[in-house]
Amino acid sequence: MTGKNAIIFIDTESGLEGPWREYLDFGEGISQISKVLHRYKVTAVFNTCGKLLELHPRLFVELEKQGHEIALHGWKHENLRMLDDQWLEKVLARSHQAYSQTLGHSPYGFRAPWLDYDQRLLEWLNRKGYLWVSHRHLFFRERFFSPAARPEIRAGQRMAGLWASWQERNFPKVPYQIKQGLKELPLTSSMDGELLGLVSPLQPSPARDVDYAVNAWHQQLLRAPNFFTLNLHDWLISSGNRPDVLNKMISLLLSQNYKITTARQIT
Repeated sequence: MTGKNAIIFIDTESGLEGPWREYLDFGEGISQISKVLHRYKVTAVFNTCGKLLELHPRLFVELEKQGHEIALHGWKHENLRMLDDQWLEKVLARSHQAYSQTLGHSPYGFRAPWLDYDQRLLEWLNRKGYLWVSHRHLFFRERFFSPAARPEIRAGQRMAGLWASWQERNFPKVPYQIKQGLKELPLTSSMDGELLGLVSPLQPSPARDVDYAVNAWHQQLLRAPNFFTLNLHDWLISSGNRPDVLNKMISLLLSQNYKITTARQIT
C-alpha cells in the first residue's frame, strides 16, 4: 500500500434492520448512493447481507460492473458471535452461496454485523479463502460529543472522551495481517450512526448534526494519515438530506489527495 488511500464502506442491510424497514425503497436508496459516487467517479465497498443478494441480484451485478466491490455482511444481519456452531455454519454457508450464485465468484471480504465476531468467524473465512475483514473498531472520542448522542452519553462525555483518547493510542491505523491470507482493515473513523444518531430515514438530520459529523470525520482523518475508512449504512446515508454528507466527505478526501479505492485493491 503506497500513498494515501481511503475506502468507503457501506453496510447494506435495508429492509432487514430497523423499525422503519418496511417504509424504505431499497433500490432507490442504492440509486441515491450510486449517483453521488458516480459524480466523483469513485468506487465503494458494499458490505451486503446475503438475503439482499438473493432478492436483488441484478442490482448487485450492475454495481460490480461499475467497479464497486461487493462484500458479505451476514445473511440477515445476525449477531454472529451469539450463534452456536451449527447456526453460525448455516448462516455463513447460506450467505456465501447466495453471493457466489449472484456474482459468479467467491467473496473477497466480510464485515460482521454489529462489528461483533469471534475466532470461529475468522477461522471459517480463512478456510474459505477470504482476503480481508473489517471488524476492528472503537468508540472514537467524537461520538461522545455529538449533538445527536443520547443525553446519558453526552453527560459522561468528558471522562468518556479521555477514555476513548487513551484507547486510540494503541488502536491500529493501517491494514494488518491477522492470518495467512486474511487481512484486517480497521475502522479508522466512527460509524455514521454514532455521529448522526439513529435518526429515522423518513426525516432529514438537523444541520448541526450534519456539520458535526463532517467535522468529526475530518478530525479522524487527520489522526489516521495515509489510510482512512469512511463507514456508512445504506439506509442512513441514502435518505433525507444525508446523501450530501457523502458528497461532502468524498470532496474532502479528494481535496486532500486521497485515492478512494476498494478493499480488494488494498489487499
